[in-house]
Amino acid sequence: MGRISNMLLCLRYPFLRIPGMYFSETWYDDVLAGWQKGFGRQMLRDIRKACVKTHSLHRMKILEVKEKRGMLDIICICPDEVQKAVMEWEDLSRSYCCLCGKPATEQTDGWIRYYCKDCYDRYFKEGNEYDKEHKETRKR
Repeated sequence: MGRISNMLLCLRYPFLRIPGMYFSETWYDDVLAGWQKGFGRQMLRDIRKACVKTHSLHRMKILEVKEKRGMLDIICICPDEVQKAVMEWEDLSRSYCCLCGKPATEQTDGWIRYYCKDCYDRYFKEGNEYDKEHKETRKR
């Protein structure tokens, strides 16, 4: 996102601001694109609602946002009620494709990630274009 859109996002959701970044980045930028499309704005609204209810909108601090074991992982300092809202979205994140935001139906082994059928077929299924090109270059 651009600096202006990040500033507007942080005005509505102050907990997304990263100190010292001057709106060039927000914690929302660390949420995978598929999750942003699938449930990102609803997640932010729910977290904001819990913050307002507990009078902690400007006190909540996010320390880290990452993907861990195929799920969204938000590490933050906040009241228990806000933490409960965050944890609900962390659990729900495995229900969404991390690439496009559609409902997830497939799971990879090893490095766990959740994908919809289309994205899984496109990137992991045997016989896709990537595999065909890769096999041809190995034969040469």
